[in-house]
Amino acid sequence: MVIALPEDMLREEAAAVDASPYKTVQASPGAAEMARLREMLAAAERPMMLLGGTTWTAQAAGDITAFAEANRLATASTFRRQDRIDNLHPCYAGDLAIGPSPKLAERVREADLIIAVGSRLSEIVSSSYTLFDVPRPRQSLVHVHMGVEELGRVYQAELPINAGMVNFAAAARALKPIDSSAWAASTEAAHTEYLEYSLPVSNPGALQLAEIVSSLRDQLPRDTIVANGGATLPAGCIASGAIATSARNWGRPAAQWATVFRPAWPPRSRIRSARSCRSRATAAS
Repeated sequence: MVIALPEDMLREEAAAVDASPYKTVQASPGAAEMARLREMLAAAERPMMLLGGTTWTAQAAGDITAFAEANRLATASTFRRQDRIDNLHPCYAGDLAIGPSPKLAERVREADLIIAVGSRLSEIVSSSYTLFDVPRPRQSLVHVHMGVEELGRVYQAELPINAGMVNFAAAARALKPIDSSAWAASTEAAHTEYLEYSLPVSNPGALQLAEIVSSLRDQLPRDTIVANGGATLPAGCIASGAIATSARNWGRPAAQWATVFRPAWPPRSRIRSARSCRSRATAAS
């Protein structure tokens, strides 16, 4: 990104009053909305929860994980939001991103209830708008989003909830758990399918990137921060409770920010971009 500034702004001084730190304002879900959510979950046979969006905190992630666990609810993350739930949690079903697992995509299509928390259900998450019918999805849809303008913009949810992630996750955790025996086996199968989809596959050339990343996954501590920039690592190869950041050409800045966010965690490793690894593989072959 390049920002062009007038020359006088570069050399002249100006006096300004310092602003206070930004304060996040989040809406809270109503009691009637949460009661309706519980009714819909109780009536479902093939429910799934999708996690995405921003303004999550560690507490909110813990609360939504507790909600999923209490109800044995199959839960998928969305594009670049894999850290919303531990990827090794028994309820985790994978991530809806670019090139999702075909079995996960089919589970979303066949679900009778989708609880989308934080995600806009954008083009990437919806596989180019093929997972949900527009404007009325086949699945019953509970859409939770912090921006009221997003609710109903593309999909007309049966239950739209305008709420921030912190407040909604806390309210969801406080709900009395549902008898989940009807879908518990399906949730277990979804997690097994995710683990199978995470197994390394061979790529052309001498350098097998998936094997390298899988080896790192097995050897690095679970609290390792992985900053991946420049390209996309093989699906599911980094599967742990670690914070994972993936953005084109922003791997190094992400790693630097991670050391600010968690100063007590010393850097343990540096992973070169997948593009660099592919270039070396090409040269080796």
